[in-house]
Amino acid sequence: MITVGLPVLAFAWWGSLLPSAWACEIRLGGALAATGKYTSYGQQVKNGWTIWAERLNEKGGLNLPSGPCTIAMPLDLRDDQSSATLSSEILEGMLNVSSPEYAALDFVLGPASSGITLGNSIVAERHQRILFATGASETLYNR
Repeated sequence: MITVGLPVLAFAWWGSLLPSAWACEIRLGGALAATGKYTSYGQQVKNGWTIWAERLNEKGGLNLPSGPCTIAMPLDLRDDQSSATLSSEILEGMLNVSSPEYAALDFVLGPASSGITLGNSIVAERHQRILFATGASETLYNR
């Protein structure tokens, strides 16, 4: 049995906005620490989301009212070097349609640490994307 939780609820809501009988692929990504002070945590987050997406896809994806939806693989995760400034800059490029770094993400995966997540939450909100923060203070969740 797979535990689904909040990500599946958000994806289900998003999928309900799609036209019926349209198979879809959800694009997930963001800036995570592959180097620097938060490398270990960034790797754990990457591994967790990757395993979740692979297992979900093996089961046929999400069964939404509009039809099945799979997760695009590999996840688009870029190294923010454990830097709040760099993380926000990377995410801005990934979400800005005018940027050569544009990634057409449907949902954003959050970085490590509250300090880095705060900047990313501001960028995600500006681009009207849901940010799944995996490690942040309660203050950020209540923002």
